[in-house]
Amino acid sequence: MTENNNKQKDLFNKHQCRYDSFAADSYVQEYTMRMFWSRFVDVLKDSNSILEVGCGGHTNFVKLGDLGISPGTYDGVDISDKLVEMFEQNTPDSSTGYCADFTSQAFDPGKKYDCLLFIGVLHHMTKSLDAALEKCSELVKDGGHVVFVEPNVAFLDFARRIWYRFSDEFDDENERALSIEEITDLCENHGFSNIKKEFCGNAGFFVACTHEILKLPWFARKLLFRPLFHLDVLLAKLNWKYISAQHISVWKNNGRPIAPPVDSAS
Repeated sequence: MTENNNKQKDLFNKHQCRYDSFAADSYVQEYTMRMFWSRFVDVLKDSNSILEVGCGGHTNFVKLGDLGISPGTYDGVDISDKLVEMFEQNTPDSSTGYCADFTSQAFDPGKKYDCLLFIGVLHHMTKSLDAALEKCSELVKDGGHVVFVEPNVAFLDFARRIWYRFSDEFDDENERALSIEEITDLCENHGFSNIKKEFCGNAGFFVACTHEILKLPWFARKLLFRPLFHLDVLLAKLNWKYISAQHISVWKNNGRPIAPPVDSAS
C-alpha cells in the first residue's frame, strides 16, 4: 500500500465513529435522501448487484432498505479495515466487504456488477483518477451504471481548500473537489456515456451535512434546517453549478472505447 493510501487509511480509521454517527443523523438522512438519493434511485432499483466504493460502516446499505431496495448482491470496498469490519457485521451474509485500494490492479472481487456506487468517494482518489475509471470499466457489466455524488469545484472551492488544509479530518494532499467536466472527460475516455448530470446543495447542505465541522449548536441547526432545506430544494431546480455544493452524475457502461484504426499507409 502506498504512503498516500496509508495516510487515508489512518485518517478513516481514526474518524470511523464520527463518520458512522454523522451518516445516521436525522437531518443528514432527510437531506441526503431528498437531495441525493432520489436522483438515482431508479438506477439502484434496476440493479441486482451493487458494489459500493468507499462503503464505510453500513449506513448507505440501510438507506437502500429505507428506499425499499433489496439487491441480490450488495458488496463494499473500503481502504479502512475498521470500516470494512463494521460493514460485514451489519450487512447480510450474502454481502462481502473488501479491505482494499479500489484503484489497485490487485483488487479483483472476481465478479462484475450492475452498478458501482460512489457517494463522496472519487474526490479521495485524485492521484489515481484514471486508474479508478479503468477499474470501473473492468467491474461494471456492459449496460451497467456508475453513480457519482461529489463536491463541486465550481462552488466555494477557495473556502474548501482552506478547510481541507487546516482541518485534521481531511487529507489535503489527496482530496480535492472535482468539476463535472473532469468527471465527464474521465468517464467518456473509459467507455461510459452520460445518463444524468444534476447539481444541488446550498445553505441547507452546510446546515445538514457539515454541522460538526462548522460547530453549529443544536438550537441553531434546529432553527435553520427546515427553511434552508426548502430553499435548497428550490435552488436545485435551477440546476446551476455555481450555486451548488454537490454534483450528481450517472453513467452507463458502453463497453471499452474502440481504438481508432491504424493507418497502414503512414
